[in-house]
Amino acid sequence: MKSLFPKPWRMLFACLSVLAGVLLIWCNVSIISPEDRTYTSVSMLRTAINSFVAANGRAPTNLDELISYEPCVRTLNDGWGNPLIYQVAGSTVVSIASLGKDKKPGGSGPNADLVWRFTLKDASGKWIGTNWQEGCYNWLAYPFRPIRKLDPGKSNQTGLVSGTNGKKDIGAP
Repeated sequence: MKSLFPKPWRMLFACLSVLAGVLLIWCNVSIISPEDRTYTSVSMLRTAINSFVAANGRAPTNLDELISYEPCVRTLNDGWGNPLIYQVAGSTVVSIASLGKDKKPGGSGPNADLVWRFTLKDASGKWIGTNWQEGCYNWLAYPFRPIRKLDPGKSNQTGLVSGTNGKKDIGAP
């Protein structure tokens, strides 16, 4: 059976199809804002931290320890290419921060700091990820997404206060 298109045209069509696919992917990546890329990185870190806590009964002391445990965590940088700041307060509350576009504390707009805080224990006092019957629902009921970004000096419903340093606090409702 004779083909509708001769071989050179089929090759050209195949090459153009691949080129169009690569172009679409490239356009999609350039459209995603640095804040959205930061959120994705922090969400992946949160999942890895919860897995680490479920296996070890404690929070990782630093992000390097997390990478050795969870090699699928590829990026420890925010959307602007700066390292994320990881802190553990009282062994149960984790803070992950991005200094924003300007790489300096404080700022406003795209230069403002982004701070995520989450607890590693559920309402019953058990480590997240180890109490699937009770704790998993509580974790899913308050998804980890930026609800609001605050101007300096204002507080949100979680009681986090951004203070005068210009940080944006992003927390669960």
